[in-house]
Amino acid sequence: MVKLSFSASAFMLASFAATAVQAKQVILYQNDFEAPKASLSPDPANQLLATPGNDVNTNYGAQGGPNHVKTTHGDGHFGQQNSVETLVVHSTYKSQYPYSDPDGRAGDYSIGMLADYPAAATSDFLWLDFTAPSGQDYFNVQVDISAISASGGMGPNTKVPVIYDLILIDMASGQEVVLETKRITGTTAPNDYTFAWTRGLASFNKGDRTDLRIKFDAIQPSYSAIDNLLIYTDEVEVTTVTPPDTPIAASTAKMSGDPHVQGWGGRKFDFHGGCDLVLLSHPEFANGLGLHVHVRTKIQTWWSYIETAVVQIGDQMIEMSGGSNEDGGPNVWVNGVAGARAIIEDPNLKALEEVLEAQLEGFHITYRKLDAKQHRIRIDFNRAGDAISLQTYKDWVAVSVKANKKENFKGTMGLMGRFPNGDLVARDGVSVMADTDAFGKEWQVLASEPMLFHSIGNVPASMECAMPSEKATEEQRKRRLGESSISTKDAEQACARVSPYDRDQCIFDVLATNDMDMAGAY
Repeated sequence: MVKLSFSASAFMLASFAATAVQAKQVILYQNDFEAPKASLSPDPANQLLATPGNDVNTNYGAQGGPNHVKTTHGDGHFGQQNSVETLVVHSTYKSQYPYSDPDGRAGDYSIGMLADYPAAATSDFLWLDFTAPSGQDYFNVQVDISAISASGGMGPNTKVPVIYDLILIDMASGQEVVLETKRITGTTAPNDYTFAWTRGLASFNKGDRTDLRIKFDAIQPSYSAIDNLLIYTDEVEVTTVTPPDTPIAASTAKMSGDPHVQGWGGRKFDFHGGCDLVLLSHPEFANGLGLHVHVRTKIQTWWSYIETAVVQIGDQMIEMSGGSNEDGGPNVWVNGVAGARAIIEDPNLKALEEVLEAQLEGFHITYRKLDAKQHRIRIDFNRAGDAISLQTYKDWVAVSVKANKKENFKGTMGLMGRFPNGDLVARDGVSVMADTDAFGKEWQVLASEPMLFHSIGNVPASMECAMPSEKATEEQRKRRLGESSISTKDAEQACARVSPYDRDQCIFDVLATNDMDMAGAY
C-alpha cells in the first residue's frame, strides 16, 4: 500500500494551512512510518497491532531522512511511556478488523497510543529527541492525527474530536525542562475503524536552544493514531492552527474543579493539595499597583476543590467562597468584611457594583446570580477584555483570568506559570520545575506573605501543604477506572454539552465526586 506523499512545501500550499511565509526552511526530521526496521506481523488476537515487544524506537529509531541530526540522546531517538504501538493497517485479517483509510494517509503503518482519558486505564506518551540548528528561532511540528480503535477495547467510542498536546522540552542539561505546550485538535471518527485524519501544525519559539525533545501526549479520545511527522525550522513564526473550539492558549488561564490548572500557554495539570496557594502574582500590574490572586483548596476524602478565592488589587481585596448565604446571595467579603447584603437589598445589583468599585481602585465589577447553585463576580480591567472571574458551583469555586493585552501581564508568575508560555517557574524566577506536585507546593502561601483571606484556613502558612493519602489516591484511581456508582458512559452523557477542550476534566470530576450535577460547573 502506498500512502499519499507529504512535504513541507505541500503543507504550505494546503487550503487549511497557517499563514504562508517566505523563509528559509530546514527539515530536521521526517517520517511516514512506512519502513519499520523490525519484521511486523499482525496478530488476530492483538487486533492488528505490531508484534508485542517491538517499541517505536526499535522500529523507527535513527530514521528521518538525510537532514536529521545526531543528538546527545541518539540519532533520531524515540522514547515512550507504556505500550505505544505500531498499527498494521492492511493485513489478511481485514475481514475481522476492517480498518479503512479514505484519505490514503495511513499507508500500511501508523503509530497508536492511549490517551489520558477516563475511559483509558493508563496514559501513553511518545517523544522524539533531535537537534535543531542555532540561528533560527522558530520551530514547527506538522503531524497527522486521527481517532481509531485497537485491541483490548481501546477505541474512540465516545465520538469526541481527537486532541493532542505537543510539548517542547529542552534537554541540554540531560533533564527535562518544559518550554511550551501547544494543542492541536482534529475531527471525530465516523466509526471505530475508519481513520479521519487532520493535519495539525504547532509553532514554537525555541530561541537559541538546540538540544530538544518533542513529546506527543494524546488527550482524547481513549485511543488515537499519529502519522506523517515533519519537523522543520523557519526564520519567522508560522501561526499555529487553532480550531474554533480550542481557546487561544496564551490569553486565558484558569483553575477549577478537582483542582485542574490550565496555565498560560494551555498547559494542563492537576494539583490535589489542600492549603493556601498563590495562583497569580504580578507586583508590577497597573504601573506598580499590583495584582495577586490566592486560592484556598480543601481535601474532601478522595477529591479536593477550591473553597475560597481572593483577588487583591493595590491594597483592596474581594473574596468569594462556595455556596450561598442565608439570603441566597454569594459568600463575598470586601477587605475582610462581608459584602453580600448589598446584593439582596438592591435587585439591580448597583449597590454591590458601587461598593466594590470604590474599594478596588475603580475597576469595574459586575455580579450575576446564574441560578440557585451558581454565582459569578467579574472584574474588568480595560476594553481589551482583560478580566478576572470568580464563579461558584455548589461549594466549589473556579477562577479564570483573561489576558488579551499581553503587556499588562508580562512578568506574571504563580501556580498558573510564568506568562505567556506557562513555564513552571519556581519562586526564584529562574528554576523551571518538572514535578507538578512539587511546583504546587512551591507556590503555597508563605508565612512571610500577606494574609489575604478574611480568616485562617485549616492549613496555615506555617504548615506544609496537605496532600491526599495513598488510600484516597487509590480510591480516585478506581473511580476513574469505572468503580464509581456512576458509569463512565453516564459521565460522558452528562458532560456531552461541554466544550471538547474541557470535557475530559468534566468527566473526571463527575466520576471523582460521584455526582452527576458536577457537570453543571462547566
